[in-house]
Amino acid sequence: MSEHASIALSEGQNMMKAQVRRTAWTAATLAVVLAFWDAILGFVLHLIFYVIEFLELGLEHFLEMLFHLERHEAQMFTAWIGAASFVALGGYVYVWVARSLRSRFQSWSSFFSWMKGKAQENWWVLSLLAAIVLGNFLLF
Repeated sequence: MSEHASIALSEGQNMMKAQVRRTAWTAATLAVVLAFWDAILGFVLHLIFYVIEFLELGLEHFLEMLFHLERHEAQMFTAWIGAASFVALGGYVYVWVARSLRSRFQSWSSFFSWMKGKAQENWWVLSLLAAIVLGNFLLF
């Protein structure tokens, strides 16, 4: 019987260590993001801009070559295709998020009780996050 108890205890300790490690990584990542949010945001937005520009330029040249369009016409078609694709992507993301939330929660009250439970489980991470934001605001 002591063998089973020691095995269960070590599994519980391993789970606790994994939870602490995951929470520490989350807190450290949030601290780095909050400390360097402007550099990270600038890098991510520039990266997204360059990817979109690369795709736009490729589509523009493809349309010019395929349909023998003038440059301005290809730019107009590319703009309309890009606008339609962003609208379609936004609609797809909205439908996907709505379906996943409806399948997981039966009502708004169950969603808010789930959020309350998560906040109570991770109150110290949230308070650490609030302290970092407040310290960053007051010091810098």
